[in-house]
Order: sequence, then C-alpha cells, then structure tokens
Amino acid sequence: MVTVVTAAMEVIRVEGAMRPMIYASIVAWTCAIMLSVVMLRATVSPAVRRIFKRTAWVYTAVVILIMLYSIVGAGFGVILPGWFYACLFVGILVPMQIALHVAAIDKEALRYERSRNERSN
Repeated sequence: MVTVVTAAMEVIRVEGAMRPMIYASIVAWTCAIMLSVVMLRATVSPAVRRIFKRTAWVYTAVVILIMLYSIVGAGFGVILPGWFYACLFVGILVPMQIALHVAAIDKEALRYERSRNERSN
C-alpha cells in the first residue's frame, strides 16, 4: 500500500511539472529563433563561428547522452509520461541544438563557394 501511495505522489509531482516545462519549451524555442536570426544577420569572424560549431557538437553529444540515459532508465522501469519526453527533448533540448548549428554556419564561405561555382559553370 505504501508503494502505491508513493507512486501516486510521484505522478502528481510529475504532472505538476507539465506547465513549467511547457513554458520552458516556449522560452527555449523563442531564444533559439532569436539566436538563429541574429547570428544569420550578423557579420561574425570565422573564429567565433568555429566556437559555435564546437559548442554545437558538444551540446549534441550531451543531448544524445541524455537520450541514452532515458532509454536505459526506461529499461530499468523508470517510464515517465510521453509529454515529459516531448517537452524535454523537442521543447527544451533540440531548439538550442538547432540554433547552435545554425549559428555555426559560415554564410560568407557559403556565399563565396556559391559564387565560385557559378563562375566555373
């Protein structure tokens, strides 16, 4: 009986986190969009772009580790509601991952390559 009560209390605590996680998802997507727009419009040195690229790949590795940890936890019976995983991965972790990879795009080099390819054709 105690285990059932404890499990029910855990469900209540997780359900209470739904609204803050939804708000955090909205904030994460908003910040990611703002970072992407600013970095695509800004003229940034290649060194800063390389820093963003390294940061993006390290962050991607962290996100993959968190996903693997969730999968291992599910294997041991720790299964959270579906909305929790959706908010965590799609709402909070992935937007910044996308924004960091977009910020790492060297648009000047892409523009140069495009013009060089057009001249050669």
